This record gives sequence, structure tokens and C-alpha cells, in this order.
Amino acid sequence: MALRLFIAIELSAPIRAAIGHAMDTLQQATPRHAIRWVPSENLHLTLKFLGDTPETQVEAIRQALGKAVEGQQAITLRVEGNGCFPNIRRPRVIWLGLNDSANRLVPLQTAIEAAIAPLGFPTDQRPFSPHLTLGRVKDHTPVEMLTQIGHGIQNKPMGLITTWPCQAVSLMKSDLRPSGAVYTQLAHYTFNS
Repeated sequence: MALRLFIAIELSAPIRAAIGHAMDTLQQATPRHAIRWVPSENLHLTLKFLGDTPETQVEAIRQALGKAVEGQQAITLRVEGNGCFPNIRRPRVIWLGLNDSANRLVPLQTAIEAAIAPLGFPTDQRPFSPHLTLGRVKDHTPVEMLTQIGHGIQNKPMGLITTWPCQAVSLMKSDLRPSGAVYTQLAHYTFNS
């Protein structure tokens, strides 16, 4: 049986609440019903998407992830800035930016990529771009509405929303349901400090 897996840093309830206020502002600035907003309980920082994975590989992934996290220190992220992927003119994903002044996040993500690659998960060729996905623009959204979304996001620049102390990494399972994705933590690894 295949499981849909990803590796992430989960958010605490106070961080989700702070981000929820920013989401409310962006929702009010964009056309209703054009964006599928991520429920606050599903907000997370994806470090590596594994996709459909045989259940028999879960233990090897757990071990590799545990080794990748050994020796890692806590990371303080600043949640600030917002935008759209691929760009404001053709928004598909609405995001909040993450800044790491101590430069610990990218080495952590690189260590995870290196630990997981031998298990058959190719290293992502795109540079890691730390962000929180807030919403996805629905398919077949008319061009004029895409323009409204882009302008709405651009006209609501987000300064510092919160400071997020990250102290652990989790292996997560995603079950896609008609009501939306349901995430379950399969393993959790705490940093040294």
C-alpha cells in the first residue's frame, strides 16, 4: 500500500493564530471563491515532498530522517513578506515568506535531501524557497480574476507577522479527502537545542 508522505516543520497553535490574522487580511483583499485557502490546522513548512511511497519504506525513511536531524539546532524564523508563485501576473499559489537570519534552515533541508536521496527520492533541482503556502488559485480562474488576485496580494504587503521558533521536524502522511487533506504525524524528531 502506498502512502502520500512529506517531511515538514509543524506550526504551534499560537503561530497558526498569528498567521491566520494575515490570511484574513489577504482573503479580504482577493476575490471570494477563487482561492482554496489552506485550513489553519494544515499550515506547515514543507522541507521535502516524498509523494506516494510504499508503506514498506516508512521505517527506512524514519531512520534516515533521524540521522539527518542529529546535531541540528533550533531555528528561529521570521514570518514576513507575501507573494504569489509563479508571479503576481499569473498567481497560482499564495504564500508568506520565511527568513532565517542564522542560516540554519537551508543546511537542514539539504541534510534531509541527502539522507533521503539514497532511498529513491531524487534531490529537488529547484533551489529551496522557504515559504508557507496559504492558498491555491482554483483551476480555470478567468484572467481578469487572476489580475484581481495578483493586485490584491501586492496591495497588502506583509511586514513581520511573527517570529517562529522551530524545534523539530516531522514525517507526515497526507490523506486526500473530498473535504480537503488530512495530515497525520508518523514520526517526530526534536533538535538538540
